[in-house]
Amino acid sequence: MLNYKRAIQMLQEPPPPALAESSRHMEARENLQRLVDMTRAYADQGLLMFVEFYNENIGHWGFVHPSASYEGKFRWTSFIEDGWWGHYDEFDSPEEAFFDMLYSGFDVMEVGALQRAMKSPTWPKYKRNPWYPYPWNVNIHRRNPWLFHISP
Repeated sequence: MLNYKRAIQMLQEPPPPALAESSRHMEARENLQRLVDMTRAYADQGLLMFVEFYNENIGHWGFVHPSASYEGKFRWTSFIEDGWWGHYDEFDSPEEAFFDMLYSGFDVMEVGALQRAMKSPTWPKYKRNPWYPYPWNVNIHRRNPWLFHISP
């Protein structure tokens, strides 16, 4: 897995001699440089936290925020129109979390997507079922029963 620190380190290192002239290697380095430059540009503008980005390949949105699980760490969370999709934890800085989100394909800024999704009738309202015997609630995805969300 490629992370922000490793990407910067790779860009500072000279390419291996066998790959130095390879067009695929040069294109990969250019793409990596673009990702690092985008991360720095968004960091300079203060757009790393709580700004939604869309992944056109899978139809999900994501945003970076402080981790609720680990103090002093950051995470990025993805969601769809029907609810939360997943959390990706344990980043030391918002830049690292943002880079990971960009690297995962979330590269189209779409401010306000979370508010729109939460107002939709398909967004789960997470009400605890009093007949459910466990201390957490399992919410089955409306369109795909194999997808579910467990919440306390």
